[in-house]
Amino acid sequence: MNWINAIANSFIAPQAFWFLGLIPLLVLLYILKLRRSEVIIPSTMLWMKSLQDLTANAPFQKLRRNLLLLLQIIILLLIVFALTRPFIQTSGIEGRNLCLLVDHSASMQTRENDKSRLDLAKEEALKIVESMESGDRAMVIGFAESASVQAELTNDRFHLRNAIKSLTAHDTRSNVEDAAQIIRSIAPINPDVTAVVSNLEVLMFSDGNITEGDRLAALSVPIQYIRIGETRYNAGIINFSTRDADGEGEGRQCFVQVYNDAGTPLDTTLTLYFGEEILGVDELSIPPGDTDEAVFVLPELQDGILRAELDHEDALAVDNRAWLALQQDTYIDVLIAGGADSIGGAMLRHVFSLEPRVRLSVTTPDQYAGLTDSFDLYVFDGWSPPTLPAGALIFINTLPSLPGLVSVGELTNPPIMALDKDHPVMRFTNPSNVSIGKALKVTLPEGARTLVSTDGGPLVADISQALQPMLFIAFDIGDSNWPLHLSFPLFMQNVLAWVPATGSGGEPTLATGSAIEIHALPEVAEAHVHTPGGTEQSIALDPLRPVYFAATNTAGPYEVERGENHRHYALNLLSREESTIHPAETLALGDLQVAVAEGPVTFNKELWRWLLLGALAVLALEWWVYTRRAEF
Repeated sequence: MNWINAIANSFIAPQAFWFLGLIPLLVLLYILKLRRSEVIIPSTMLWMKSLQDLTANAPFQKLRRNLLLLLQIIILLLIVFALTRPFIQTSGIEGRNLCLLVDHSASMQTRENDKSRLDLAKEEALKIVESMESGDRAMVIGFAESASVQAELTNDRFHLRNAIKSLTAHDTRSNVEDAAQIIRSIAPINPDVTAVVSNLEVLMFSDGNITEGDRLAALSVPIQYIRIGETRYNAGIINFSTRDADGEGEGRQCFVQVYNDAGTPLDTTLTLYFGEEILGVDELSIPPGDTDEAVFVLPELQDGILRAELDHEDALAVDNRAWLALQQDTYIDVLIAGGADSIGGAMLRHVFSLEPRVRLSVTTPDQYAGLTDSFDLYVFDGWSPPTLPAGALIFINTLPSLPGLVSVGELTNPPIMALDKDHPVMRFTNPSNVSIGKALKVTLPEGARTLVSTDGGPLVADISQALQPMLFIAFDIGDSNWPLHLSFPLFMQNVLAWVPATGSGGEPTLATGSAIEIHALPEVAEAHVHTPGGTEQSIALDPLRPVYFAATNTAGPYEVERGENHRHYALNLLSREESTIHPAETLALGDLQVAVAEGPVTFNKELWRWLLLGALAVLALEWWVYTRRAEF
């Protein structure tokens, strides 16, 4: 009921009302009879009232009007109400709307004595919640590589406290752009747009080492910067990569760059591991606020994990180690069969030859039968074989032998009428202005998906069958101006990403917080991701499109297991901004400079103190009444 909720919301700790159960116990003490001992006396004439009690047989006596009992009940009520921490809702006075913006990026893991900066930021944010006055509301937004709303605008302090306490540190960079977008959605910049929340104030709890704050600066809301932390004792790895040596036949080198943010010079050692094997050790001498580099010559290595580690203990540990995933180069084997002398064939060869991931082969229909190699992607231009090979297939201006795929005529100058932009091969493409001379008019098999259509039928369609990716293009590429449009190379890049054998595993390192792209393999329905924390998570694979693993907020090596296939990924911080841990004197948000907030934010005065004082006053009155009775 509304009135019950209204009463419940007037107390911070309403569970203390259970102590009201002590009142019946207090009354019970007054109606219980005293057990008296027998004493022989000469006369009872002067104690007639006491004799009345002695003559009763029941263990209880009648409850009489008693001032002391009344005062003790009042004292108990005041104490119970004080424990519930009541506050008053004042009508007619608009309260504040606060946005508590808490930084939980990597630099907030910096140790300040026995606590992390994130712990200190939580304490400061909790103080704000406790100081909220009646009518005040607050919301909690945590930001690291992205932002998330931990608690929407509310006056429920219990909910706000839990939201703040639930924040955990990420091994990622800080980015307030998403937070600015959230704030902007409720407090728009445009004065002509009605704001969901008026008079919003932003309180940012951070060490101030953030980037890309332009959008936050553009907001028309006041921003207070609550600086967290003091120390600057840190050095971290900010660059870790491999490269080919300059000389021919000298193999590969590993490059490591270390930044010293401390105010004193740093002499330390850097060790390079492959698995648990030490490949090299280098000594570094880094001036304050400067960098030093180390270069290691790598021997021939198989797939595995390289790890660089600083022999140095400082306030921030997460940037003292970095990883690289070594794996053999992965290529996409593409075969173009047919179209050797056509314009369309030349355009296809050109667009695939520009892609470094592609290992391209070309053949004619006559030579195709003699091929023994297998390919990841087959492009049949103007013809199709009687028996379809395994792998991804594209049929251009030809009808493969598939049940349900039937030619019903020809289309002349077909205009593009509709696009299916939700399909993976159609992402970021818009071929709506492409002109086509003529195209096959077909009916598609059951389950096929039209991607580009005209008023006479499909022009591009997904005709995948039995988990084998297949695309059908109803016209000759050379009989259109599609290669002259940006949508053509984008379409072919999407096709390469759509081929199951491809993936992003070629990247030796990814930034923490980035999603790992996982492609399906034949007859493998599920992938298992092993995280640096030792946990294993399972992901269902989609044979037609990649799936993504986004729980990568922890730096370290990840391993993706797909059946017998194992692939390593390295997620790293590698950020000079996060390794720069000394708190900023001012918060730089683009051209806006926000100074550190001076002094604490005003605190509320809850009513429990006054209630306890009232209890003490009544207790003093009870003592006075008791002593007065004793005199009589």
